[in-house]
Amino acid sequence: MNKIKLVAILRGIQPAEAADHIETLINAGFRYIEIPLNSPDWQQSIPAMVRQLASGR
Repeated sequence: MNKIKLVAILRGIQPAEAADHIETLINAGFRYIEIPLNSPDWQQSIPAMVRQLASGR
């Protein structure tokens, strides 16, 4: 799989949407993903993303 040298910025993403989007981006080759702190409920989305990646999902 090719690694993409771009940053995916998920502006305005809801916590319920984050897991599917992140998985799709990783499968597409993205290595860098940002959830901006002005996104709704970022305090839930970012820890959920970290847990998802740590579990190897």
